[in-house]
Amino acid sequence: HASPITSLALHPSGTILASGSADKRVAYYDLSTFKTVSQIYTEADVTACSFHVDGILFFSGSSDGKLRVFDVKSGALMTTLETGAPVASISFSENGTWFAVAQKGSSQVSVWDIRKQNVIKVLDAGSPVENVKWDYTGQFLATAGSGSITVQQYTKASKSWSEPVRKAASARDVAWGANASSLVALTSEGGLSILGSA
Repeated sequence: HASPITSLALHPSGTILASGSADKRVAYYDLSTFKTVSQIYTEADVTACSFHVDGILFFSGSSDGKLRVFDVKSGALMTTLETGAPVASISFSENGTWFAVAQKGSSQVSVWDIRKQNVIKVLDAGSPVENVKWDYTGQFLATAGSGSITVQQYTKASKSWSEPVRKAASARDVAWGANASSLVALTSEGGLSILGSA
């Protein structure tokens, strides 16, 4: 890359790594050889990226507020979605139909339906969100932000959302532990904080 790398994404197969950069490019690397196998050129700085859970589609979020969806094999642009603000983070639910998008400087997280290609729910985390991550069940969505870490829960039976966890702590990123029984947060100071049930 000719500019700083802004995001990384691992293919569901575990064999391909993608990097997005401020140079408006995405590069794919074969992890068995550590060689660049292809590159995609976009029209704006890449600020976030993620592979769809089926491994066929690749989503690139940009500083122009657009999500560009590419075919992984051909590199062809499939569609462009408008979010309205620079994209900070993208995370796919394991159900393959929903994905969450956080925008830079916003406390709101948009949950999209890939089939309808529109927002189906807007969640408020209470402070600007930097990263979002679904758990493996697709029921819980964790957010990491400048003022809080939250967990948003979707209950399928009642088709409703709730917020079972909100911790007043600053975090730049968050990841789920084994069986989604804990959260590992990257603090703003560069440390790790583990949140879990006693």
